[in-house]
Amino acid sequence: MVDTKLLTFVKLCETKSFTKTAEQLYITQPSVTNHIKSLEKNHNIKLFVSNDKNLELTEQGKILYDYAMELI
Repeated sequence: MVDTKLLTFVKLCETKSFTKTAEQLYITQPSVTNHIKSLEKNHNIKLFVSNDKNLELTEQGKILYDYAMELI
């Protein structure tokens, strides 16, 4: 069974929007933020960089995304 935080992370990678991710997963936007912060804290990494309202994956984020896609 895949962790819901990981599923949230994958959806956020696809949508590049906290709001759209929340809408598509039927959860609140703060929940999306908490899932991402929890993953970052648990793995001691930074997953996203925000540039002028654009989300970009960090190198660690790309590695986690590839791993998550294998699990899913």
